[in-house]
Amino acid sequence: MLPNILFPKIKETIEDITKKYPKRPEWLVVTRIAPSPTWFVHIWNVYSAMLDDIFAHKDNWIAFLRIEDTDQKREVEWARFKINEIFKTFWLVFDEGPIWPDNTDIWAYWPYTQSKREYLYKVFAKHLLEMWFAYPCFMTEEEINEVRQNQTIWKQVPWIYGGYSIWRNAKEEDVIKALEEKKEFVIRFKSPGKIGDRVIISDLVKWDVETNDNFLDIVLIKKWGLPTYHFAHLVDDYLMQTTHVFRSDEWYASQPLHEQLFKVFGFQAPKYVHYAPLIKLDNWNKRKLSKRKDMEADVEYYFKLGYPIIAIIDYLANIINAWYEDWRKENKTKSFKEFDFKIEKMSQAGALVDMEKLDFVSKEYIATLEVDELYNLFVSWASKYDSELLKLVNKYPDYTKQALNIERELENPPKRFQKMSDIPAQLNFFFDEVYDKLDINLTELIPNLKLDEIKVFLNNYIAWFNLNQSKDEWFAELKEIASKSGFALNNKEFVEWTHVWKIWDAAMILRVVLCGQRNTPDLYETMQVMWRERVEKRIHNI
Repeated sequence: MLPNILFPKIKETIEDITKKYPKRPEWLVVTRIAPSPTWFVHIWNVYSAMLDDIFAHKDNWIAFLRIEDTDQKREVEWARFKINEIFKTFWLVFDEGPIWPDNTDIWAYWPYTQSKREYLYKVFAKHLLEMWFAYPCFMTEEEINEVRQNQTIWKQVPWIYGGYSIWRNAKEEDVIKALEEKKEFVIRFKSPGKIGDRVIISDLVKWDVETNDNFLDIVLIKKWGLPTYHFAHLVDDYLMQTTHVFRSDEWYASQPLHEQLFKVFGFQAPKYVHYAPLIKLDNWNKRKLSKRKDMEADVEYYFKLGYPIIAIIDYLANIINAWYEDWRKENKTKSFKEFDFKIEKMSQAGALVDMEKLDFVSKEYIATLEVDELYNLFVSWASKYDSELLKLVNKYPDYTKQALNIERELENPPKRFQKMSDIPAQLNFFFDEVYDKLDINLTELIPNLKLDEIKVFLNNYIAWFNLNQSKDEWFAELKEIASKSGFALNNKEFVEWTHVWKIWDAAMILRVVLCGQRNTPDLYETMQVMWRERVEKRIHNI
């Protein structure tokens, strides 16, 4: 018998395998996240994992992690470890899967890594062969390409199916002969569907939709023995008793095929939830966010820029349900998991990657932090991305906190930081170790003033400035001096100004001299943090 020839080591049946897995309660909802370790962790892996976590755990149901690594040509060795690490970073909890610290399995449905389940897939493939719903196909790439070329000429659907598959109804002796000749083969699904067949499929976001049924003889087992996604997810979701599958909208077109596969086995298919893809504007055209083209696809990109984890979560949560943003405004300290997410309220349209929106969400969150929390968040970021500044921040923690806290205690404080990578530009110059290495070119940074004018102003300013003044008193005195037509130089000489001075001329000189740049935090508060000795030193050294 051909199935025994193809799989001589497979002695167990589907019933034998099923008995090894404990039966879950019928009322239990079971979701899974099944990323592929083929490169970096995609932001949509996090989004999908959020969906599984949220909808499973809101009612104490089950969410498990499964590693889909059957595409071993594209697998990256470190990726499977990164997956677990990043999910934990986002506080995403899984009840089962390779989730121990050493990535070993927890619970009874192991192994949770597909490359370790090859035997199981062959048991199910053998069963399909026995039921005449599968067949070995020895077609070469050249033969497949020739078929597709002819289909294109004849304006037929380009694929292997029906009469276009020369091995679909091959005689057993021809198959045995090909095996004896050591020809490579795949196991294909012998689809019961026909061109023109229609079927109604159900999705918890799109509801019931009538569409074309599957008629393609897709590959189930690849020539090196591992399954395709289409077949592996069926076997795994059946044995692990998955009830709900959250996956990207790109898989929606495959649902007729997947339901057909479940049907020929006599299994109950899980309920599918196809969420809208994340899209990007590219030359004003919308396209799916690309793992190969777009930096925004990589979760590490957000870490490197220093977006707080909670801000990223809030941004993604608002994509899941649009009214989440209003809820967050009223519940600033609650976990996102306390929001009542609704599957049926998820958008069917693609969500545009909007970094400005993420900046806004992140800025709003950072503004709510106490200065100690902000300091700790920055230290955590700098420990990975700015080791030099980290040394200074750790050396002068109190001074750093004062610098970070500038403007934050006002009634309506300006929101200075959108992300952690914004902080170094407004913090570095506070430290003498950094400032002393700056090459400050006054006339380049302040091109509308002459060097003599600047120096006269600095000499006079250092003689009267008083850090014990209130901000209003300090501002009024600075404005008065700036409004004068000239400044006394050693009380003897006057400089003829090139234009009528304004308050911002004086403020810009102080910003550049004290900070080495034109854009700084509030000048008065900056000077209060630096205090008199540092301010005088920097002015005298110009």
